[in-house]
Amino acid sequence: MVLLIQFKRPLRLPGRLLGDLFLGAVRRSPFVQEARSNLAAWEKAHKLLDD
Repeated sequence: MVLLIQFKRPLRLPGRLLGDLFLGAVRRSPFVQEARSNLAAWEKAHKLLDD
């Protein structure tokens, strides 16, 4: 398991741009997209069990 935490901190333009590009790439990666869809499916199944 990998945990990435990004804190907003005052950076100059090159550092801020690099951090934003990195996090944008991570968010769009297949690994993260699959995890998000799995979580959505689990929440949907859990909601069906509660009803």
